[in-house]
Parts: sequence; structure tokens; C-alpha cells
Amino acid sequence: MENVNSLKIKIKFTSLIKTFLFIAFLVGIFCTGYSLYTAYRLISDDIARLLASVFSTLLFIFLTVLLFGILFFSYYVTEGKFLITKLGLVKIKIEIPSITAAVYVTDKKKFILTYGRKKECTVIMIPEDKQDEFMAALREINPKIIYDKKTAENI
Repeated sequence: MENVNSLKIKIKFTSLIKTFLFIAFLVGIFCTGYSLYTAYRLISDDIARLLASVFSTLLFIFLTVLLFGILFFSYYVTEGKFLITKLGLVKIKIEIPSITAAVYVTDKKKFILTYGRKKECTVIMIPEDKQDEFMAALREINPKIIYDKKTAENI
């Protein structure tokens, strides 16, 4: 049975996480500027320090791409028989028919999904207003999923 209606839920980060990432980004900009300034001054003097400055600049660029990928391109989507979790550059596919249980931890606002033969677990964050829609999309493909709501103390 194919799921013709795919569900896509964007991951929303708390303002504390966004603030922390913004501060880290500003520190990275400062460090990169300093590294480029140092590299400019050392072009003919010290090759090892020049390479270190260039490396730190490239590292900052890579981490910036990773950070923006996480902030702006993170979501969960059901496509066909798969639940796809995309967090920046990291993409995980879980076969929905292999999901045996879903526990919504009410005080943490997170789902714990158990799936596969080895009973692997993954934790995903779904906004409260989307949890019923999310479970309906999963159960449309796999009605055998055991669904429960618990607090962190009762897990």
C-alpha cells in the first residue's frame, strides 16, 4: 500500500538554540577575519602559520554551511513507505513498516520510535500541533504501530 499523501514537518528549534548558534556564528566570523588578516600578513614570512590560517578559514566555511543546513533544511517527511529524517546534510531513511512502537514523551515533546529487527530507537522532535497528523501518516502505512503517550519519568 503506497502513501500518496506525503507529510512534511519542518523542525523548529528553540530560541535558546538559535541564539547559541548565532553567537557561535559571530565568533566564527571574528576568528575567520583574524585568520585572514594573519594570513595576509604572513604571506611571505611563515608558511606553517599561513597554512593554519587558511585551514581555519576553510573549517569555518564548512561549519557555516553545516550550521545553515541544520537551521534551514531540517525536516521529517513521509514518502511512500519511508520516514525520512533530514537534519542538514544528514539524511536517515526508516522503513515505516518496520516501526513497531512510537512513544510520545509529553514533557520533552519528543517521539521515541522503535523499529527494525534489532529494536533500534530514534528520537525525533515533532511540534505538539503536528503529533496527531504525524502518527496518522505513520499508521496509514503501518496500522500495527503501538502508540503511547508518557512522561519522561514513566519510560
